[in-house]
Amino acid sequence: GKNEYVGYTLEEEEVKLTISPENATNKNVTWESSDNNVVSVTNGVLQYKKAGTATITATVDEVKASVKVIVKSRERIHFISHGEANGSDHITGDAILLESNGSFAMIDLGNTEVSKRIVDYLKANNVTALDFVLFTHMDSDHAGNLQPVLAAGIRVKNIWMKNYDVEGYRTNYVEKLNNEGIDLGAGKQVKENNDHYHLNSALARYRRIRYLSEYSSLKDLVDNIKIISSAADGTVYTFKNLKFTMTLYNNTRNVNAIYSENYNSISSLIEVNGHRVLLTGDDFDTKKFNTTAQKVGKVDVLKLAHHGSRACSLLQKKYKTDKVNDNGTMVTSTAINSLKPNYYVVTSSKNKITNIRTEYKVADGNMCVDKVPKNSDVRYADETNGALILDLSEANIRFITR
Repeated sequence: GKNEYVGYTLEEEEVKLTISPENATNKNVTWESSDNNVVSVTNGVLQYKKAGTATITATVDEVKASVKVIVKSRERIHFISHGEANGSDHITGDAILLESNGSFAMIDLGNTEVSKRIVDYLKANNVTALDFVLFTHMDSDHAGNLQPVLAAGIRVKNIWMKNYDVEGYRTNYVEKLNNEGIDLGAGKQVKENNDHYHLNSALARYRRIRYLSEYSSLKDLVDNIKIISSAADGTVYTFKNLKFTMTLYNNTRNVNAIYSENYNSISSLIEVNGHRVLLTGDDFDTKKFNTTAQKVGKVDVLKLAHHGSRACSLLQKKYKTDKVNDNGTMVTSTAINSLKPNYYVVTSSKNKITNIRTEYKVADGNMCVDKVPKNSDVRYADETNGALILDLSEANIRFITR
């Protein structure tokens, strides 16, 4: 009765209660938790659910022993690893699981090529419902996997994303062909860099998400779709089941950046227990990102855009286009000096970045991670088997690998 396990602060997901002495003749123990919503017990293994207090009772014949368990709230961000899928060391993506006192949400659902890996991780963490899924943009390595998540029986209470005027965009931006395949032109048509292909891909993915949520056999697992294009930049959101707040930036869709969905990435600032984490999607627009950084100010953790790879907002020194940034400057010291992160998170691995650097002949110093100040603390999600977990539960930030 005096034994007490105080605070769920161990790195292990489970705590194993043992029988003493080891040579006990009767080890047929019946285990029971007074509150399975706080902590459950199976064969002597305790599993965290949410903050609270419960009593674990072990019974052998008619002899009982109890231990009081005090569980603290757990606030974590899981950067789910994409591994080395299908023998490739190039597959990356963002699948970021937010955990708050037994409730969950996600920012992006990862690359379509690793759907089983994403779903298996959610199941392993007993995720049965997501308060929301925020899609930062419509690329397949961020906006994939809604169908397998729903098919696994995981409820999505809210889907958050920008609005895509599918027919309007196709009318104005996608080339029109007559029945002989001759281009008839479009008012704002842009042909270079396969713009129409990239736009069509984004629109198709958006329509797929709407279809799954509103018309498919899985639609009853989605409660609501929240279009955030009208939200003011810097709008702060709080949630009933989640302790953190979320502030969104770059909410309005820029149709002039149709050649790359990355420029339309939503940035989100997560704040809990005095900690501040900025998640950037694949944000390419340095002028905009510098402005966002100045608005956000000091953060504890910065997730690098575009998986720390090439062509991200912390990468290019010079860029000129009339679509996004007329000034043509990609200098990023402004952002770093404003954010001053203590840690950087990369949703990739050193190995993948090296291979991309070699394949695309990216000069030394020109990858996104190359722009991080020397001696910085950089953590790589894809160098874990399951996820890189950022624990924000206590005064000091911890990283856990699974």
